[in-house]
Amino acid sequence: MALGLSTSAGYSVRVLAVDSKQRITGQASPVSNLVVDDGRAPDGSTLLSFIAAGNNSLVALRTVAGGTEVRRYSTETGVYGTVLTSDPGIGSDYHVIGVSPDSHRVLLAHATQAGGDVRLETWDTALGALVGTSVLRASEYRVVAGRVDAKRNRAAVLVRAITSNVDSVLPVDLAGGTVGAPIIADGNGTIAAGTYSLLELDQSTGSVFLGKIGSAILCLGGVAPAKIDLDTATVTTVGSVSACGRGIASDGAGTLYNLAAGSVSTKIAPTTTLTPYDETTQTAGDGFALRKGTPSTLAVDGIHHLALVSFSAPEGAIYFGAQQGFISDNNATSQVAVVDLSTGEVLRTLNTGIVTNRGGLLLHGTQDSSLQLDPATRSAWTYSPDGTQLQQFSY
Repeated sequence: MALGLSTSAGYSVRVLAVDSKQRITGQASPVSNLVVDDGRAPDGSTLLSFIAAGNNSLVALRTVAGGTEVRRYSTETGVYGTVLTSDPGIGSDYHVIGVSPDSHRVLLAHATQAGGDVRLETWDTALGALVGTSVLRASEYRVVAGRVDAKRNRAAVLVRAITSNVDSVLPVDLAGGTVGAPIIADGNGTIAAGTYSLLELDQSTGSVFLGKIGSAILCLGGVAPAKIDLDTATVTTVGSVSACGRGIASDGAGTLYNLAAGSVSTKIAPTTTLTPYDETTQTAGDGFALRKGTPSTLAVDGIHHLALVSFSAPEGAIYFGAQQGFISDNNATSQVAVVDLSTGEVLRTLNTGIVTNRGGLLLHGTQDSSLQLDPATRSAWTYSPDGTQLQQFSY
């Protein structure tokens, strides 16, 4: 927009009379409200998760009646389409793991109302038909994260065992919706059980990578990312990156980026860093220090060699005694830093509203694809601040 306003947001507007030198010359007008929408979810629903894929996009919604449904969506028009599947049970949950447009497949995680078991459902989006289902018992596994490899028509789902806390990756064949044997990633004597909570998939190679989310207050040390070959069911853990991760993302050209913020004291603001990790040699390169404060989300545009890093608030005035800088602006929004991956320079800071991890039952405070990119148009999508629509912006 010409005014530079973020969409999916509301603004309070007052008119003030000024002279030729921009000095206020009179009383301000009454307040008017300006709402700039991208397209609200139908029937008062709110978003749980989404996959941005042009006219093949899909969204999971919480209905006003308390149930859930998965609808078709177009990021090109902002229009919601027909319902692919739904569950009217109060407390049920759907999460859109990923879509494979060419094969007309989508992988959903479906938590039913009774018992909390999670069904991994593969659907044919062209026919609107269920292709295959695998049930993960609530007494055995908790779903952590997942990604779809559209090039190979398969997916990888990270799960954590309830009793042993061991993390495993489940390969899913989207052609028939079948789930393979778990590939154990930790709890093997080298890497402690329950280490990994982040998952990324490099579409160019099909390799899956796992990372660690840092503790909430104090966090130190390093961790070896896990590299998983779905074809051979092998895991390698080499090298080290910060164990205080907040997100991992591949550029699709052989480099994985680890977003982290280590904290040594409750009285010192942490520094956000972005570190490259060579996917072939499994070695870390020199990282970039971005700014003070803990980040929330990472997305990488490998075509333009850019990273988008979101923060819940501006940096503020940093002072000893708190991990968050002082912010005097009570209208401050969250921010997205656009980072040049060649130099680590923050090229631009966007003021917008980033809401992460809206999936209720499925993602236990871990990685959600809450910031998704289309490098071809340099467009990005995320949740609106109130969760009623997808917010689109350019970077």
